[in-house]
Amino acid sequence: MVEKSTPFTGGHSLRYSWDNMELMCDALGLDTLQDFADFFKNQNFGLRHLKTMIWAGLQREDQPFAIRDVGPLIDEFFEDHDFNELLESVMSAITNSWVGKQGEATGEPQKKPPKPSKN
Repeated sequence: MVEKSTPFTGGHSLRYSWDNMELMCDALGLDTLQDFADFFKNQNFGLRHLKTMIWAGLQREDQPFAIRDVGPLIDEFFEDHDFNELLESVMSAITNSWVGKQGEATGEPQKKPPKPSKN
């Protein structure tokens, strides 16, 4: 996965590394890839879901966020943006995590995995 950050607010950015995506899926109760696909295809989620998605995107090893810390950041975001821009920021940050080097979603790994050694 190409790990990219999308600017958010207050000097923070949203990044959906593999671990961040796993945190998000666990918190949202998305157990399978089909659950994940259906959740985003239908976009049938509420404010709590959106807050959880933002929380997961803010997580960094050196700077963990508590879910309670996300609300004030969302409020700060709304000082200069509207709800549609919030949703667009989150969805594009998630999509950008899966974009290839040329800027196209490939659905395929960028590199072939290394062959197992014969030790």
